[in-house]
Amino acid sequence: MLNHHYCSSKMLFPSVIFLALVTSAPVVQATTLIQALQNSGASDYAQFIQSNPTLSALYSSDQVKTVFAPINGAVLSSLRKQKRSSSPTADRQGAYQAMRNTNNYGALTVQPGSILNSNDNSGNTNGQPQHAVTDPSNKTQSTETKRWLGHRSTANTTFPPLLKIFTGLGEYVNIIKPDIPYDGGLIHIVDDYFTLPEPLSNTASANGHTSFLNTAKSSNLTSTLDNTPAVTVFIPSNGAFAKPNSTSSYSSSSNLLSGHVIPNFLGYLPALTNGATYTTQAGTNVTITIKGGDYYVNNAKIIASNQILENGVAHVVDSIVVPTTPAPVPFKGSASSIKGASTAFFVVGGAALLFVAGVLM
Repeated sequence: MLNHHYCSSKMLFPSVIFLALVTSAPVVQATTLIQALQNSGASDYAQFIQSNPTLSALYSSDQVKTVFAPINGAVLSSLRKQKRSSSPTADRQGAYQAMRNTNNYGALTVQPGSILNSNDNSGNTNGQPQHAVTDPSNKTQSTETKRWLGHRSTANTTFPPLLKIFTGLGEYVNIIKPDIPYDGGLIHIVDDYFTLPEPLSNTASANGHTSFLNTAKSSNLTSTLDNTPAVTVFIPSNGAFAKPNSTSSYSSSSNLLSGHVIPNFLGYLPALTNGATYTTQAGTNVTITIKGGDYYVNNAKIIASNQILENGVAHVVDSIVVPTTPAPVPFKGSASSIKGASTAFFVVGGAALLFVAGVLM
């Protein structure tokens, strides 16, 4: 009996130890967004969300999968007085930093970049959300084009920039700490707030494109360009306008501007594919060519890309785009039908005349 009891106790002892270890082990809970932000150097942004009921509701919903959170100390001038109050600008800012899809860092670095779908629905983009665009190579940011606005000084002095993200007014931020998980998705820490997109005229003005602005003003098209939904605009640089006979391919200033606008197409750089042809507002064609990472629109090279607009996107080109006329579409089917109908008409008509002649005789 003793041996049997001893054996049973010996077999039970490891099970008791295992059960004790399991029940005493700490339960690992998923990190909330606010906790993850606080632990990652973005506690200011966590407070910004918590203090705004509209943003708190948005960030608690399943509409937010990826958050681009500014590092502590990064504060837009437009938000300094509104940081702890709900306002249209603050609401829009928070929505623009929050993406609808899960965007892991590895996918964002794949050429030619990624188009990010934000929760900012204020744009004039035919029902699409406002976007931001990653640029892994930055090859289209040439020294030929001066960024008059300049990139804001950032609060980051510790982490190296890893990846540019282009936003409004031709501005950009850098991812400095990627792929921080939380219970609803991912956080990327960035070195500044996103710049909210503005109308084309404001964007062109901020970047010093005076020749383009003057041409739009003289043609009374400034308001039209600002308010046409979902457009891709190729802005010729000041140097492009200064080239001899640069505008000779167009009959008027308004025709020139129309020849640099693609309607109903959000042509962010990743959406422009080699060999793709688009019809402009003027009815002419432009073809995209990619050579060694450089993008061309017919003859013109893109030298500054992804300037996000309220109503689309603008790219700066180094030359006036020389237009090509769409090839005429061959007339098929209808011509043969018309020809067949004519033959039948003459046959039937001839028979009718013979019949009438026979009756009269």
